[in-house]
Amino acid sequence: MEGVNFLHANAKTIHCNLSPEHIYVTKEGKIKIAGLNFIQQFVSNEAVSVHFDFLSRIGELAPVPNLKFAAQEITDSMLVST
Repeated sequence: MEGVNFLHANAKTIHCNLSPEHIYVTKEGKIKIAGLNFIQQFVSNEAVSVHFDFLSRIGELAPVPNLKFAAQEITDSMLVST
């Protein structure tokens, strides 16, 4: 939670793709957050509009967040099939 708090409070960003495969533990036992492909900046407490193009592809890959762990705000704002 310290990492998420840093992203929100200090970096003024929202991760938008935080899932187990993006959480690492160093040899020293520190937790690191990766997978910042979909990070969004914000400047106030106003709602942030986040748009993902679920139809775009890079080869066989779809550059979209892992919807199994997506925030409710993302999945509720559009029709999503997984």
